[in-house]
Parts: sequence; C-alpha cells; structure tokens
Amino acid sequence: MSREENNWLLFSTKVIQNNIVQQQEHFLNNILNKVAAELSFCHACEIIDINRCKIITSANYVKSTIYQYYENPFVFVFCKN
Repeated sequence: MSREENNWLLFSTKVIQNNIVQQQEHFLNNILNKVAAELSFCHACEIIDINRCKIITSANYVKSTIYQYYENPFVFVFCKN
C-alpha cells in the first residue's frame, strides 16, 4: 500500500470557493512531492569528479551538478547504495 504525504494549507471558505481550494491543494501537492523526490535523490547519490579528484556527497552540490551534467566532462553520478 503506497503512502502519500499530505500537505495542509488553510483557506477561509468564506473568501474562496471549495473547488478553487481543491485545485490549489492539488497543484501545491504536485510541486512539493517533486521537490521532496529531488531532494531524496540528491541524498541518495554522490558525485565523482575525476577532474578535481573528489567525491562529493553534499546534496546542494549534487543538485547543481546534475543540472550541469553535460557541460562537465569526467563527472559521474553514482548511487550510494
């Protein structure tokens, strides 16, 4: 059974209609799930940089390197498992 994380957002129902609240909740849930998945991926991987002779495990550096992956030669992404 899959477990879906829920994010709570409070709106005043006097100001906003119920269907708009549901649309906003669905939109925010999609965005936050993608961000959480990206962060989990960055924690599970490491960067091996042959040019600098380094192994980097910092999640922020892993994320930035993945976005620039094709610009840097001899930089590899490996899973820690």
